[in-house]
Amino acid sequence: MKHKIIIHIGAHKTGTTSIQMKLDKDRELLHTRGVYYPKSNFQLHGQHKLAFAMKNPKDEANLTDCLKALTQELNSLNEGMLVVLSSEEFFTAPLESIRQLKQSLNPFDVHILAFVRRQDNQFVSFYNERAKGLRNNFTQPAQRFLKNPILLSDELDYLHFLNQWASVFGAKKLKVQQYESYSNVVAGFFEAIGRKGCYIEDGSGTNRKNISVNLEVLEILRLVKQLTHDVAVRKKILVDAKTFFVNGTPAQKLITSEQRVAILDFFKDSNEKLFKKYFHQSNQYSSDHIVAEEDAVKLKPADIVNFMLSYVKADSIDD
Repeated sequence: MKHKIIIHIGAHKTGTTSIQMKLDKDRELLHTRGVYYPKSNFQLHGQHKLAFAMKNPKDEANLTDCLKALTQELNSLNEGMLVVLSSEEFFTAPLESIRQLKQSLNPFDVHILAFVRRQDNQFVSFYNERAKGLRNNFTQPAQRFLKNPILLSDELDYLHFLNQWASVFGAKKLKVQQYESYSNVVAGFFEAIGRKGCYIEDGSGTNRKNISVNLEVLEILRLVKQLTHDVAVRKKILVDAKTFFVNGTPAQKLITSEQRVAILDFFKDSNEKLFKKYFHQSNQYSSDHIVAEEDAVKLKPADIVNFMLSYVKADSIDD
């Protein structure tokens, strides 16, 4: 009996790291239950080395080596294993690389699993992730991306990337899940791969939260990154700002309910096709789901100024 392979492709911000940490931690136990999590191309709890090789088709030799290592490992297994590959970087892999992956895995029964998340919430997460990054020079305000959210991240167009995978493996081989459907996405993952009984709640690697930075801190970082490229200075200011604004405005208040509506309306046609093709139901990501309590809170410039003044005073005292 040939192996069944499930490629978990993300998307980002849908509990992927929690899922990968659980698969990694329980690797040996899962193996005894017929679920195998490969060691080849392994990096930071997932098959990220392979995924990044797929996203860099110019380095064809690297991708060839990664695929060779994977197939050698698969061929060494006892028959009938359920093999799981996981990396959120797979989601946006180029079409030609997906074709190469398919060709390498032709002897096996391959299925694709993806989780998607409502785009207005995903927009907030993507913006927070980029804005808080200390090693990039991303300083644009969120409002700059509202008319065309894809400028923030093209991954928000779920239909486009899922269709790429479907065009290679076949739509019937894709299983797409809503992130919002699960209070515990790790348990939901094991249910989605047909191994609900393999999930063991132990509190490690489950329900991991990406730490969002509150809005006051984001705004300070946005300003500081325009003034200095020194990562050490940026990091020091980040730590101090997080302490100063420990009770600051939550990241989810980044955009207003009207702006959330605009984001979902931007993806309306795409989402309708997405839900019809992959969920066989009406669009669950329509702007009708926006509620009033999600309204944004305007930052008070005085709060930012007060931090800057206190920071300058403290720095001068240290000197």
